[in-house]
Amino acid sequence: MKTLLSNLLFIAFLITIPLGAQVYTVSDFEDLTLPTMSYWNGSSSPLGTNFSSDFAIYPNYYDTAWGGYWSSGWAYSNMTDSSTSGFSNMYAVKALTGYNGTRNYGVGQNGSIIHLDSIAIGQSVEGIYVCNGTYAFNSMRDGDNIAKKFGGLTGNDPDWFKLSISGWYNGNPVNDTIDFMLADFTFSDSTQDYIVDEWSFVHLGIMGAIDSLKFELSSSDVGAYGMNTPAFFCIDNFMMKGALTETDDITTRNNISLFPNPASDYVQLTHSEEYTIEAYRIFNSKGQLIEFIEKPLKHQRININDLPKGLYTLHLETNKGYETKSFIKN
Repeated sequence: MKTLLSNLLFIAFLITIPLGAQVYTVSDFEDLTLPTMSYWNGSSSPLGTNFSSDFAIYPNYYDTAWGGYWSSGWAYSNMTDSSTSGFSNMYAVKALTGYNGTRNYGVGQNGSIIHLDSIAIGQSVEGIYVCNGTYAFNSMRDGDNIAKKFGGLTGNDPDWFKLSISGWYNGNPVNDTIDFMLADFTFSDSTQDYIVDEWSFVHLGIMGAIDSLKFELSSSDVGAYGMNTPAFFCIDNFMMKGALTETDDITTRNNISLFPNPASDYVQLTHSEEYTIEAYRIFNSKGQLIEFIEKPLKHQRININDLPKGLYTLHLETNKGYETKSFIKN
């Protein structure tokens, strides 16, 4: 059964867990450079790429069709516009700034995935801060030419907007999905209805060991073509408990090569004598396991001719630890 994080449970959790007393490693987007009041959406690296902040890898896909648009995955931003409604303001967070007044934050679409870097694979995450984007918030508050005003004309419609976060390890889901209500109008007392407009912490510790997270959105407002509510949300301060230190897992980065990239027919792995690749797994941009191979050859040539075009993540298991690499099939 899925775990539902209601507002009351969330408040109780914050009271009982002293976040400030712990040591955390945080992916907070502050190590990414942006001009003031701007965003990065992948247009400078179209047709599949990713960016990293500390231990987390964020896939992005910018499609060049129809003049170009951010198609899937993650963007990052420091936009501070909480008033302008509509699609043109899709990169702004309703809370105005990043968590705790910082500049940068992440913007995700439905189905977005975060991969853990090699140093963090197999460890437990602590949690993540989430908030509505201005685009989704204002749409739910006021309605627009596609989506309804939450609560309807009377304010009594039982509307909701939900973020579901699932953990994955070696291509398999771990534990329950964690649900967080970005808006909830299902209370019998309508004065309790809310749309989240500030950074809220979602605890993910129950997931245990993971290598990736998947974020999915759903809404009570659904039409003939799917969800009407704008399928965007914002994140910041993705946290792992404890201090991550560089080990042999990190040294593999300079000893395992993948080429060519981008590629059409194959990618090839090479590595030094001291490393042995025990297994590799290929995941598509949706986090689905595409291929699993144990005991590959030292100079393994991986056939990707039959793969659809897009961004893929290669998880390598070696005698020195884990390594994560990405490649583009063109």
